[in-house]
Amino acid sequence: FPSHDIYIDYKLLPAISCMESTCAKKMIPNSYNPFGWGIFGNNYITFKSYDHAILTVGEGLHNGYFSKGLDTIEKIAPVYTPPNSYKWMSGVNFFINDITKFEQEQELEVLKDKVLTYL
Repeated sequence: FPSHDIYIDYKLLPAISCMESTCAKKMIPNSYNPFGWGIFGNNYITFKSYDHAILTVGEGLHNGYFSKGLDTIEKIAPVYTPPNSYKWMSGVNFFINDITKFEQEQELEVLKDKVLTYL
């Protein structure tokens, strides 16, 4: 599972989880579903584990979105969360940018440490 490699930007699923469940802090108990996957009204999907959720949602994004040309947050949002697509898109982009900023700060710290080591 899956039988082929699927490329998904590693920041996408954490960003969706932060938007959908406040980074897994507010979600249906024991659902292992921080992504809001299949949640609407009183209906919801549960997973056996976070690994199961990541694999299922990743494959679902590939099959239901990316393979149909919905390959940006702007294209995914109206389908993933139709009633709040602009807010959802803005939030997911915020978290992706936040992760990127964190990475850049970490890289700068490593670089500073290397420079200081040589001085």
